[in-house]
Amino acid sequence: MAEKYGDGLQETIESDTRTDVKATSTLSREGEMPCIVVYSDRTHVGYINNILNPIKDLLPKKGFKPVFLSDEVNSLEQYGGKFDELAEGCVLGIVILDGLRPNVLLELGILKGKNKPIVVLQDKAACVAIRSFYRDQNDSGLSPAVFQKLKEPNLGFFKYVSDLQGLHVEIVDKDASLYDSEYPATVVDKSIKKLKPKIIEEFYKRSLEPTSKISPDYLQKFQEVTLKIAECYGGRKDFSVEDIENAIKEIEELERSAGIKMPSKVYSMISSLYISLVGKTEWEDIHKIRDYYNRAIKIYEGILNFEPDHALKSQMQRKIGDGYWDLSQYLDKKENCQRAIKAYEEALKVYTKDEFPTDYAMTQNNLG
Repeated sequence: MAEKYGDGLQETIESDTRTDVKATSTLSREGEMPCIVVYSDRTHVGYINNILNPIKDLLPKKGFKPVFLSDEVNSLEQYGGKFDELAEGCVLGIVILDGLRPNVLLELGILKGKNKPIVVLQDKAACVAIRSFYRDQNDSGLSPAVFQKLKEPNLGFFKYVSDLQGLHVEIVDKDASLYDSEYPATVVDKSIKKLKPKIIEEFYKRSLEPTSKISPDYLQKFQEVTLKIAECYGGRKDFSVEDIENAIKEIEELERSAGIKMPSKVYSMISSLYISLVGKTEWEDIHKIRDYYNRAIKIYEGILNFEPDHALKSQMQRKIGDGYWDLSQYLDKKENCQRAIKAYEEALKVYTKDEFPTDYAMTQNNLG
C-alpha cells in the first residue's frame, strides 16, 4: 500500500544524528501560496519583532510565500496601487493591529473588501500609538514635556468592536514562551487551520487565472485536477507518489487536448509535493530520497523552458538551488553544492538588490 502524507509539507530537514555529518539548514525558504503581513514598524511599536519573528518562521513551513510590508514599503513605488495588486493576488492576509496605525487599518479594509481570508492579531497589552499620529512634537501644538506624557490608550476595546462587526481579533502575548497557547505562531497556526478551506479555494482560483479563457469543458477539468493538487499541498488531502504521478499524467493529457500549458504555479506545487515526501522517508532510503529531489528539480527545470516571466524563472532557479543543496546533505555533497551555487547565481541575474530586495537577500543568504 502506498504511503499517504498530509500536513507539514514545507517542513525543512534541520538535523539527523544517524550520520557522522550533521546536516543543518540555514536556507531562506518560501512556499507557493502568496500571503501578506501588515503591521506597524518598530518605530511605533517597539516590541513588534516579538510577534513578527515567530510568524516569519511559521509561514514558509505552512506553504506560504509571505510579503512583510514594512520590509517592502520603502522600495515600492506608487505604494497604493502596489498594495492593491498584492492584496488581489494573495490568498491570506495577516494584520497586526498593535499601534492602530491608520495605514494598517486602511490595508485591513482593502483585504476585507476583497473578501480575503484574514487573520487579525493584537497583543494582549497593545496600545494606540498616539504620538505617532503626529509628524513631530511641534505638529501637536504641545510642549515637549506634555507631548511625552500623552497617554496611549489600551487597544483592548477594538477586539469587542471588531467582534460586533463580524471581524474576530485573535489575542497574542508578545512575551509568551514557545509552548504557551498565546504564542504568536501558535495562534496563527490555529487560525490558518480554521481558514484552510477558504485559503485553498482562493489559491486554486488564483493558480488557474491563465487558463480562464479556454473552453468551459476543459476549464472544468483543469479546475478539478488543480483543486486536488491544492488540497494535497494545503494538507487537506493525503497523497502518495502514485497520486502525484496520476495528477501529472492527467495534466499532460489535458494540455495536449486543450492546447494550453498549465500555469507555472501548479507545476511548482507538484514539485513541492515531491520534496515534502522526503521528510517522511527514512534517512537510509537514499535512492527514494534522491528520486524525489530529482523529480522535483526536473519539474522546476521544465518550467524554465515555457515560463516567460523572468521573475518567476528566477524563483524557479532558487528552488532548483534549494533542491540541490538539500540533496547534498544526503549524497554527492560537492557536486550538488556546485549545482546549487550555479542555480543561485542564475537567479541573481534577475534578483537585483534594487528591484527585488527581499528575493535578492534570500538568494544571497542561500548562496552564502
